[in-house]
Parts: sequence; C-alpha cells; structure tokens
Amino acid sequence: MVLAKLGFGREPPAGERSPAQIAGYLAFVGILFFAAIEAARELGFDLIAAPVSILVLAGTIALRQMGLADDIINIAFGLLLDSIA
Repeated sequence: MVLAKLGFGREPPAGERSPAQIAGYLAFVGILFFAAIEAARELGFDLIAAPVSILVLAGTIALRQMGLADDIINIAFGLLLDSIA
C-alpha cells in the first residue's frame, strides 16, 4: 500500500519522475560530492574537504531521519572518518 502511494508499479505522468529516476539522481549527487572531497584532498585543500564531508554526512543523516537508506548513513560515516584520517 505504501509503495503504491509512492508511485511504484505504474508509469509516472508526463513531466514527473519515477522513483528510480529520483534514486539515480540522488546517487549521482552523492558520487559527485565524494569526487569533490577526493579532488580537494588531492589538491591539498584539506580545509575545503572537511566541510564538504560534513555536508554529505548531514544529508545522509537527514535521509535516515526520513526513513530512507539506512545503509547510506553507514557508508557516509565511514567515508567521513576516512577523509579525516
């Protein structure tokens, strides 16, 4: 019942995105954030890498509070600790 309300099992109306498209977009944004963190670290901008890491962690905590993607918070926390170390 909940999945039907979220739009699973039907074609989205014209101009709307499907749940798979939304999940793909969120994954793409997450990958870009992690790429930005690593690029900043490689260039020696450690002060920039830390705030970006904190923003990613805050975003994943927000997703967890909404009940989405519990595994993402574990991955983000691990990557945050890795970027600090």
